[in-house]
Amino acid sequence: MGFKSGLLSEIKRIWQDSKCRYGVRKVWQQMKADGIKIARCTVERLMKQHGLQGVWRSKSKLTTNSRNDQKRADNLINLNFTAHRANQLWVADFNYIKTVSGWVYTAFIMMCLPVILSAGQHLIV
Repeated sequence: MGFKSGLLSEIKRIWQDSKCRYGVRKVWQQMKADGIKIARCTVERLMKQHGLQGVWRSKSKLTTNSRNDQKRADNLINLNFTAHRANQLWVADFNYIKTVSGWVYTAFIMMCLPVILSAGQHLIV
């Protein structure tokens, strides 16, 4: 087994151990940690030649495409989440969560309730 084929098998082993997620930088760092002296550019070249590529981190999802010519909903509560009785104030939000299989969309709807303290109790926020 030649020197380059030995390096390639080690690169493939590290890459496969990472479930094919590691890119050049992490494979190279793992090889250094394992005591294998190799230039980063060599790892990059061998991985490229053999089609080994890590998972790319995507930029965060663009969730709002604000256009100034569109009407926006009015801010009715002005960040005042105080409710004096049940069923007086409801708030909602939705989020995007990135998972291995894609984006998951979640929605939250909550009723704001009044906090009633009896004598001697303290509200810790």
